[in-house]
Amino acid sequence: MNKNKPEWAPVGSGEEFATEVVSGVKGAIKSAQTKKRPYSPTVSALKEGIINGDLPLLARAITLVESASKQHLEQSQKLIKELLPYTGKSIRIAISGPPGAGKSSFLKLLAGLIKPLKGKIYLGGKLMQGLDTKNFEYIYYQSQITKENLLGISVAQNWLFWQLAIKQLPDLSLKDDPLFTELSAGQQKMVSQQILPQLLSKFWILDEPFASLDKDAGTKLLQLLQYKSKKHPGMLIVSHSLEEHNDMFDRVLTIRNHFLQEETR
Repeated sequence: MNKNKPEWAPVGSGEEFATEVVSGVKGAIKSAQTKKRPYSPTVSALKEGIINGDLPLLARAITLVESASKQHLEQSQKLIKELLPYTGKSIRIAISGPPGAGKSSFLKLLAGLIKPLKGKIYLGGKLMQGLDTKNFEYIYYQSQITKENLLGISVAQNWLFWQLAIKQLPDLSLKDDPLFTELSAGQQKMVSQQILPQLLSKFWILDEPFASLDKDAGTKLLQLLQYKSKKHPGMLIVSHSLEEHNDMFDRVLTIRNHFLQEETR
């Protein structure tokens, strides 16, 4: 043990101004454990996961591509570039059939919103057992019933809820904010579809998207579908308004007598 007096101690003072240096006890202080960082897959791991149908890695890849971060932008561009040689296998499907054939039920089964009474449904090799919110990280389902696709009670609230879910979503320019109850069926449908251009990277499952739309709104929706079919393939649509536009789809299926039949072209 060493005793030292500071320079400012009075002359002739005792040890009351002295400091003592005591040797420490070996091992008394343990080094803090390094906190584990959350798992962040590499671009190579994401690529292999997508190719092999790994749904969690696919979901991470979609989040990466949709991120507004500059760092993520560089990684997402690299991922897309490495996946280009594997593209061209996306499928665009149209489903037709008479009213009551089961088209809407078929879409809900695929989206996991209802369970089958018989048989099993697999998505990406995974058994679908009812609703799984993770599936909606890479698919977007829109119901035939418009009110099921609207959030809140007004146009502005609908967009605000979407902004809470998608952080980089831009503000919506509105002159007024009507309640949904003040809008016609066609106007409500248009409000529910405002989010579609922001979800181009997802696989769309749309049930009667043209229902209640007037000619101009229907034309704009058709143009959006044509754009997605060329730039961001991946959609399954039930509609009575696409007979003249079957060339947009790789396969056209018809439900007859509870069976899916492929139309010859």
